[in-house]
Amino acid sequence: MTTYIKPTKIQIYVNSGRKTMAQVKAETGCTHIINGGYFNMSTFEAVCVLIADGKTYAYEWNGRGYCFDTMPPVLRWSTREDKNFIYGVRLVENGQAVVPLDYNAAWGGAKRKTAMGVMPDGRIWLYCSDDLTTPEQLQQIALASGVDSAIMLDGGGSTQGDFNGQTVTSDRIVHNFICFWAEEDSKSGDDIEIRQSFLTNNDCYKEGKTITPKGIMVHSTGANNPSLSRFLPGDELIGYNKYNNHWNQPGLSVCVHALIGKDKNGNVRIYQTLPWNMRGWHAGGSANDTHIGFEICEDGLTDPVYFNAVYNAAVNLCVHLCKTQGISPDNIVCHSEGYKLGIASNHADVMHWFPKHGKTMDDFRADVRDKLSAQTAPTSLTQEQFNEMFDIAMKEWLSKNSFRLEVIK
Repeated sequence: MTTYIKPTKIQIYVNSGRKTMAQVKAETGCTHIINGGYFNMSTFEAVCVLIADGKTYAYEWNGRGYCFDTMPPVLRWSTREDKNFIYGVRLVENGQAVVPLDYNAAWGGAKRKTAMGVMPDGRIWLYCSDDLTTPEQLQQIALASGVDSAIMLDGGGSTQGDFNGQTVTSDRIVHNFICFWAEEDSKSGDDIEIRQSFLTNNDCYKEGKTITPKGIMVHSTGANNPSLSRFLPGDELIGYNKYNNHWNQPGLSVCVHALIGKDKNGNVRIYQTLPWNMRGWHAGGSANDTHIGFEICEDGLTDPVYFNAVYNAAVNLCVHLCKTQGISPDNIVCHSEGYKLGIASNHADVMHWFPKHGKTMDDFRADVRDKLSAQTAPTSLTQEQFNEMFDIAMKEWLSKNSFRLEVIK
């Protein structure tokens, strides 16, 4: 599970009372909580670097991690003057992958993972998952989330979190937690909510090939089941897959970048399932090398309420991808159009569905184009704002010129 939040308070909670995560969350009243830094399970003492509320619990070296003395937290080297600092394995710094990753061998391999990061706009990205993920895969997940910086925290059996009621649990009592007080904001930065459930056990994900996205391909699932839990293992929001026929397992020949469908309460959601720059298995042709592909979960194809909801979600997703990946709306196609272009296999989607509700792919591209234009249109200024900007510009201009303006009396 993953989320974006705007915290008003962050606290490193040292678990000297050896309480469960649920007990700590209830005691503190925080909205979000994750397990924190590394510790020695035999002695129940922190390792690496951990400073909380001015007390040093571990300072084995001058390590890199997050200092919580300011908001948002800053990824930097620790100092003994820090009041709140937690060490983590650097995954991303200044928006770039840290290469090579530097971590203890015991922290490597495919295990449950916990991570946090800071977005360019100061929001906090939280990640906590039961999926078995390597540090290298976790780095790609962090990059796909758009973070400016990110660290890997303690994982494996220590991984546990509660994101405002959405939980990953563990029987292990951990040395420390990071508590957040915030309103959940799972939006990726645009007016769109994108949650993540990466298909890390799918052979496509394990193949790990990357692409430079040049276009977007719109698919629909071809099955009368609009529930996201049909295709994903599930979580508290969308419900859980009871039949083990989801796509997060080996031996399948399909893997897309995102899914749009219903949660357990019937609300339409977007779930990202691959990093945007990872090569997917969705087109059955060369578009796998160039296009981001997402699936819209089909229902009986006749419900206008559901169609309008998923159609608008698909438009919003494409607007987000066009902005963040530098893709032109002209390079959005559906699977059937891809077949005609010779870049995809012979499938009918989505033109067996959209026309039933008066929509074509030309309409879809136009809607994406219109939303992009609306989001990038210049904002009008009030007279007061204009006057302030003019005064600043004049002062700057005068300071750079050698002559002086004299008042004539």
